[in-house]
Parts: sequence; structure tokens; C-alpha cells
Amino acid sequence: LALYFAFMLNWRGVLHFYEILYKLEDLKFGFAISLPILLVAALNFVFVPFSIRYLIKPFFALLIALSAIDSYTMMKYRVLFDQNMIQNIFETNQNEALAYLSLPIIVWVTIAGFIPAILLFFVEIEYEEKWFKGILTRALSMFASLIVIAVIVALYYQDYVSVGRNNSNLQREIVPAN
Repeated sequence: LALYFAFMLNWRGVLHFYEILYKLEDLKFGFAISLPILLVAALNFVFVPFSIRYLIKPFFALLIALSAIDSYTMMKYRVLFDQNMIQNIFETNQNEALAYLSLPIIVWVTIAGFIPAILLFFVEIEYEEKWFKGILTRALSMFASLIVIAVIVALYYQDYVSVGRNNSNLQREIVPAN
């Protein structure tokens, strides 16, 4: 799931990151290739606690569908979903909301959201027989993600801080974190 979110639903944010990198004078190759790895590790770290037997499929199916809508609005309108945007959604009248409904958004949300969400229910997940082994497996997965994140931060901290400081909206472009 972390790979799907990183490369399918976050491709607009990743593309924006590389547009920024393209403009840099002193670009490090390792820094350039570290973003997708960092993104997958961070998403894995965040997603693992929700990988509980009866929660995993409905939770991630809903998250995939909502994230597909979010990723479309970022691609098409360059709109970031934040607290103000959610408030605007609830304050918008029905006619204004329906104006955003179009064939492209329906196709994207169907292909990137609904179909993967439905397919998720058909994926067979093997769970550990003992509950403590399941917790240990999840903890090890999270620990491995933290190690990957720590190595990338140790190597490219200054680069990420510099790019992040000059492009503060970049961190809000990460789906589903925004």
C-alpha cells in the first residue's frame, strides 16, 4: 500500500519535488533518488499501525478512495486539501460542488480509487497465528522504516531542510497526510 500511495496517488507531489530539484544548481544524485525511498518508508511507518486484522481492508479502502479524489484535485486544480478546504466543502452549495464533477474526475477516481479499493477486499492477507507475533512483525516493519528514514536524513538533512524551507507547501502535497 505504501508503494501504491507513493507512486500512484502522490505522483503529482513527487513531480513537483523534481521540478524544484531541476532548478537547483548543486543537485546531488543521491538526494534526487532518496525522495521516493523516503516517501515509501514514511508511509509504511504511518500505515503499519492500521494493519489490524478487521480494520485494514475497510480503513485502507476508504483511504484509497478519498486519496484518489485528493490527488485529482492536486493534479487538476493544484488545490491542497487542508483544514480550510474541508471547511469550504461543507459550506459549498450543491450546485457549486456539482460543477467540479466531470468525466475526468470520475475516470480518475474510479481507476485510482474505487477499483483498487474494491480489489483490496479480494487480497488474501496472511496474519500471524499468535497476536504477539503480529505485533512484533509490525514493530519490526516500523523499525525498518525508521532506519531507512534515519539513514536518508543523516545523508541529506541539509538538502531536505533547504528545499523544504524554500517550498513550504511541498510537505502538504503528500497524500494522505495533507
